[in-house]
Amino acid sequence: MKIEGLKSYFSTIDPRLFNHVSGKPKEFIDVFQSQIFLTEEAFKQAICGDKYNDGYYRDLKSRTLSILQALVIISPSRGASLVKKKFEICQKKFLLGQKFLTQDDREEGLRLIRQAFLDAESYSFTHLACELASILHHDAVYYHKNPRLAKVYAQKSRQYLKDYTAEKEAEIYFNQIIEQLHKSTIGIIQLKEAVEHIVQCNGGSVKYKIYEATIKVLYGLHTGNYKQIIENCTNILQLFKDKKGVYPAHYLFFLRNRGVAQIAIKAHQEAYASFEEAEQYTTNRAYNLYSLQYYITLNALHAGDYLLAYTLYKKNKRCKIEHIRQHFALIEAYLCFLSHA
Repeated sequence: MKIEGLKSYFSTIDPRLFNHVSGKPKEFIDVFQSQIFLTEEAFKQAICGDKYNDGYYRDLKSRTLSILQALVIISPSRGASLVKKKFEICQKKFLLGQKFLTQDDREEGLRLIRQAFLDAESYSFTHLACELASILHHDAVYYHKNPRLAKVYAQKSRQYLKDYTAEKEAEIYFNQIIEQLHKSTIGIIQLKEAVEHIVQCNGGSVKYKIYEATIKVLYGLHTGNYKQIIENCTNILQLFKDKKGVYPAHYLFFLRNRGVAQIAIKAHQEAYASFEEAEQYTTNRAYNLYSLQYYITLNALHAGDYLLAYTLYKKNKRCKIEHIRQHFALIEAYLCFLSHA
């Protein structure tokens, strides 16, 4: 049942990902609706066949979304590819919808515009959401003559414009800080000013929140305020919720820094939990894997679990990444000292 198409779609995310879904092709027809622009009726027929009823249809769609989210977590290294794919699909729907509108096929054009708008809202594509809300507002005013609906889309358009402006301003401050970090010229004053400027932007998108939380975490690291780091990381991690698989690198950054801060305040069990969850988002890169192993070893030493520390040291002491290997050499020296003591 469209197995080759499914294989092609999931291969764009991760060639191995198809293995996880090959036994459940029917539940992934939902993905194809956004890929090949099936009409709603054609989609219902494709997913349900002769068994169609509203309850069965809603349940199958819901399970599809849950499985897709689970797959993103199973293969987090492709999270960025997924959000890029979603953005491209959203743009395609937008452009195709406009094409239908110019050809006087308003019903089909608006159907695609509405779908694109929901995608843009879901994934925080603020500038696209603003444009799409403006089109839907125009339609509500001039064609449907629905003042209530027009007001809703007008408010959404204004909100997404505000969020997009805040996002771009925050990006400027964020890039300035990163540039200074690379040059090793960053100071506490510059970080404090960056935090103040970003907070003043007051955006609501996921991207804005990532910029804001990252700068606050960097400021906390430079000032040694570990409780503030834990609070900021926890807040942004709660905000991600179902989007964690879409932003794996950011999710890993906040989990790792929360774990390090938890070590610093001797919250060892909480640190273990942070690192354990972070291991799901290492994107299979050796640096991230070994780095997390080092932090877990460090936490074990601080917690007095020397057997675990020794086990992890033996497992990772031949790490090929010199920077990490030097860390484990220090761990070895400390373990030797403990054994003699």
